[in-house]
Amino acid sequence: MAVWLVLVREGKILLQLRQNTGYMDGKWDMAASGHLEADEKLEEGIIREAAEEIGVRVKKKSLKLITVEYDDGDGYMRFFFACDAFEGKPRVMEPEKCVQLKWFSMKALPVNLIPAVGRAIERIQNGVFYDIK
Repeated sequence: MAVWLVLVREGKILLQLRQNTGYMDGKWDMAASGHLEADEKLEEGIIREAAEEIGVRVKKKSLKLITVEYDDGDGYMRFFFACDAFEGKPRVMEPEKCVQLKWFSMKALPVNLIPAVGRAIERIQNGVFYDIK
């Protein structure tokens, strides 16, 4: 299972450009995402990832689960949480894994999105909560 943060500000979402991870390098990803640690709750995971990857503090009450994807090919679950209230200025905390952070309008997204992120954004725009890949 993995959690993804859809950080929102003034109608834009924050994305990160991946590098040197061995997975989807050179593609845009949500600003913070990652796998859950043992016995970690979904909200705890996304709060941890936000602090580790972009240096912001989000509170559990500001998180809203907005879309979920299940991959029936490998049984993988992806949980996407929106947050529009956070403390701190987003910044690259893992420069070895992230080239840059950038705010994008939902109407002008980069073409080189990670496929799961592209599907999630499409579901968000269309009001689809749950989908099976």
